[in-house]
Amino acid sequence: MAKVHLTSCFLRTQGDHLRLNVLKRLRHCAAVDQSGRHELVELPEHADLIIFAELADATGFLQDIISRDGVYRRHRERSIVFNPRMKAPPVMPGIYGSAIRSWCHPGHCISSHYLETSLERDHIQPQPFGAATYLYSFCGSSKTWAGRAEILGLSDPSALLIDSAAGPKRSDAEYREQYLDTLARSKFVLCPRGIGPASLRLFEVLKAGRVPVVIADDWAQPPGPAWDTFSICVPESDVAKIPTILREHESRAEEMAARALATFESWFSTEASFGRIIEWAQMVQADRATPSAIRHRKKMRRAYRMYSAVERTKRVVRRIRQ
Repeated sequence: MAKVHLTSCFLRTQGDHLRLNVLKRLRHCAAVDQSGRHELVELPEHADLIIFAELADATGFLQDIISRDGVYRRHRERSIVFNPRMKAPPVMPGIYGSAIRSWCHPGHCISSHYLETSLERDHIQPQPFGAATYLYSFCGSSKTWAGRAEILGLSDPSALLIDSAAGPKRSDAEYREQYLDTLARSKFVLCPRGIGPASLRLFEVLKAGRVPVVIADDWAQPPGPAWDTFSICVPESDVAKIPTILREHESRAEEMAARALATFESWFSTEASFGRIIEWAQMVQADRATPSAIRHRKKMRRAYRMYSAVERTKRVVRRIRQ
């Protein structure tokens, strides 16, 4: 059991308090935690683990704000970052959604999921497998990764492929209806990378009780689940082979779909998320002081400095153009 203090650097700063959404979501998950193994404490001084629940999208400058935070500076060795939308190389030990393989290392970084899949996607519910009439599907934009255009160009009568970026602009409600219909009618659902290696789609597919087909070479799987029993990974260079690969697995599709749903409920649901995140945080904490983790952290700091320099240059260029 761990005593856990949940916080955010934005509790002590002025600014965009939408950034507190991750903290609110994690607190909600803690309130309904099914594991019952951990205790929330009000003061960081009483905690075994201090979780900074943060949100960073396109830039990583949030890490600079955390490093100046008083709680972090006083309790650095017990602090773990939980950030489901990190794009910059992480310099702080933590749990990061959409993590790429090169970031992940024992004692530094573990890949995670998106809390909003369980908390804010009530329209996605398990679907009867008998409703699946297509072998596979993809409903999404062709604009975020070049390989998506190749996917949408597959000629296969057993597939349902829809480019949401083509044709007249649809309302959110219309797109949602189309997306849900596509999920229900598919045995396998393609989950290609977008701007980052992972997406909400992967966990939505698990929640719907369908088999995700991950097409993202750099994506790091969250540790624990037996991913090969309920998902399929296809190299980005093998998009053309997708119809053949999925026909080879079609006889297992219903069994894999049932395991996908069971995995979502036991690892990524609202009731499971807090316990799993703390479990991963304990894994990071246990190895964070090893020589290997320290070397990896130095490597990430060098990568982050380069990333930050590029991002700052982009900002200057945008201001000049404006």
